[in-house]
Amino acid sequence: MLNIRQIVGAVLFFVTGLVKLIDGCKDFYELEKGIHSTYPLY
Repeated sequence: MLNIRQIVGAVLFFVTGLVKLIDGCKDFYELEKGIHSTYPLY
């Protein structure tokens, strides 16, 4: 069973990755391309 520390760690990992992606993009097209490459749909 997951405890609160694991859940918070996963959320923070996701948020920090998203913030790095947003900071590195110049426009919406790059942001969209980065999101699709980072979190691919299966």
